Amino acid sequence: MNKSKKKLELSDKQKQFCLEYIKDYNGAQAAIRAGYSKKTAKEQATRLLTKDHVSEYLNELKDEIKEQTLLSIKHLDESILLMVKKAKDVPVYDDDGKLLPVTAMNFQGMGKALELYGKRLCAYMDKINHSSKDGTLKPVIYIPDNGRDKKNNETK
Repeated sequence: MNKSKKKLELSDKQKQFCLEYIKDYNGAQAAIRAGYSKKTAKEQATRLLTKDHVSEYLNELKDEIKEQTLLSIKHLDESILLMVKKAKDVPVYDDDGKLLPVTAMNFQGMGKALELYGKRLCAYMDKINHSSKDGTLKPVIYIPDNGRDKKNNETK
């Protein structure tokens, strides 16, 4: 007898668990929010996360989120580049309101567009990360060497 693997369907409660889990990746809390008992939430989460059909659904949700994020980033990039273009080509009018055959640059608009693009590329930071590589909150001082260490080591 040849048994084929039938894809198991998720119950509404299991789907809700997945939707809750994807929010913060806390299995016990996701189980509680999905309607499972607080008393057994941790065990239910562990059980659900080991089921293949639940993991497949979670992967589908993650892929959807990834795709939406990439589309949002693409839209952001396109919008910023449009701002740059519009800031370059500002129409110029004479005192009578007639359009002149030249364009000017809107430096304020260009500055804002470049600032946004710099933030997008993480060219500079508004916040300083005070945590160390091991995850503790030990103060970390990073000074780029810019070749100074090499020069100091050569003189020693």
